[in-house]
Amino acid sequence: MTIQSGIFSQRRRRNLPLYTYACPNCGGVDTEFNTVQNRHAGPVCCGRTMLLEITATQVSTVLGGGAMQGYKCPITGNWVTSRKQRREIMARHGLVEAGDSTTKGRERKEQMLANTNGTGVSD
Repeated sequence: MTIQSGIFSQRRRRNLPLYTYACPNCGGVDTEFNTVQNRHAGPVCCGRTMLLEITATQVSTVLGGGAMQGYKCPITGNWVTSRKQRREIMARHGLVEAGDSTTKGRERKEQMLANTNGTGVSD
């Protein structure tokens, strides 16, 4: 795949609707981009096609000069849709931005390591 075709597919994906699917067996939930015509062709889980769920519309608002795209938080497993929600999760779990080299960021990292006895795992 060329860089140009990769950029095209990323742009096209942003224009596709986002659908939420649920597994009828285990209750697992997945969110994927899909065309309107193929919206019932969900991902496979537990050997079966997941079912389309009717959910609230996800609205992207412009905050601080650019729209934040939602994502599934690897810590909580919840869908993060705002910068405020992201800041709250990061503060609650003692996380800092990857490129945060400020004193405040270093202090948080040192405090987190102190709380875990330097092992990265809390007591």
